[in-house]
Amino acid sequence: MKSGFDEAGSLTVKGGSFGRVFGAAEASHVFGDTAIYVAAEGGKDDGWRLHSPSQIARAYGDLAWKGDKAEARLSISAADNRLTTVGPTPVDLLARDRRAVYTWPQTTHNASALVSASGRWQVAPDWSLSANLYLRRFDQAHVDGNDGDFEGCSSNRSNPLYATLCLQDDAFPRAIRPVPASFQVQNLAGVPVSCPPAVGGARPCAGVAYGTIRIPIVDVIRALSGEGDRSVIAIVRELRLPRVTLAALIGAGLGMSGGALAVLLLAVGGAVAGVLYAAFHNNDLNFGGSVTVVSPTK
Repeated sequence: MKSGFDEAGSLTVKGGSFGRVFGAAEASHVFGDTAIYVAAEGGKDDGWRLHSPSQIARAYGDLAWKGDKAEARLSISAADNRLTTVGPTPVDLLARDRRAVYTWPQTTHNASALVSASGRWQVAPDWSLSANLYLRRFDQAHVDGNDGDFEGCSSNRSNPLYATLCLQDDAFPRAIRPVPASFQVQNLAGVPVSCPPAVGGARPCAGVAYGTIRIPIVDVIRALSGEGDRSVIAIVRELRLPRVTLAALIGAGLGMSGGALAVLLLAVGGAVAGVLYAAFHNNDLNFGGSVTVVSPTK
């Protein structure tokens, strides 16, 4: 890692098309047997397509001390990045505007921080002892404008799953379909997520209402009639409703293709779910350290 003993100051500024701006700076100072080094860089890009900006920022600081037989360092680093991705867009929409996007927002916010301390002691001319300790934090938040495949668990009041939210189980062949309780959605505290019971032919907890951005049922109904907040109307009518409708049509077609295709879809869906879980369920605080003894070689 860089330190103030061996680094000089610098300043870099870059720019380009589509609102691209990037800058970096570093500086160091040595006073006696102690040195300080700091660096920071950041940038942003509006993207060449609509609703596709990204920005990055990170900083690093190091305090180092060197003596005749020992040295110690304390380093701190942090980063905050917001990245936007754009999914496939119909060709007829692109023909009207090459910048067009089909769904948004689809953003990922990564934030991390690291504090580390290290030291080395020359025990003897041929022996040295070194150790390090670190504390690291990483948080990730993902917002996706796509709908979620949810539905009410049961409309039967005697069913323990009544008035709660479940994942749709239509893709599972009945022969291998898990028990209904395994599809129930729970919050981080293990409490089932509520869902108003269906009335008549209505399905109030269908995918139109649920996604990373959760919209209350009342607001969904208002948005379908063109009332309420404009952003909610856009998400419900322009993003989620078309996808839910298309998903229903595709699901009906796949359902007629037989159990063999359903098993294949189950396998692929499970693999994708595993990757997404590993990618987005990463929020954690972790720590570690090590001790190393270097002995003379023979």
